[in-house]
Amino acid sequence: MVFEGDFAIADQDRNGSLDREECRALLRQQLQTEPEEAEFEHFVRALDLDGDGRVSLYEYISFVVSPDWLEAVRPEDRTAVDQRLQESLQRFTLEKQGDEPDGHVD
Repeated sequence: MVFEGDFAIADQDRNGSLDREECRALLRQQLQTEPEEAEFEHFVRALDLDGDGRVSLYEYISFVVSPDWLEAVRPEDRTAVDQRLQESLQRFTLEKQGDEPDGHVD
């Protein structure tokens, strides 16, 4: 699944959860810019559902697929982030159908 791949890349220490710095790197990658501190804190609070200071795969996916997930992104970045999500979902759908998005198999 697309989200599992993003999570695995962010989980640098491979312990199955994201610490604050891994969350910061994930947000930086998704926004393609350094997040503001207030934005980052909002992002972490939104992700860390159980408040244990770590983000599990379940918490990450729950956040990403929730209807409010774009609220954690600066308004000026929402269109670009939403477009990247839509592209990821399209690739995932095509992969599940056995098709490649660009018409060839790597």
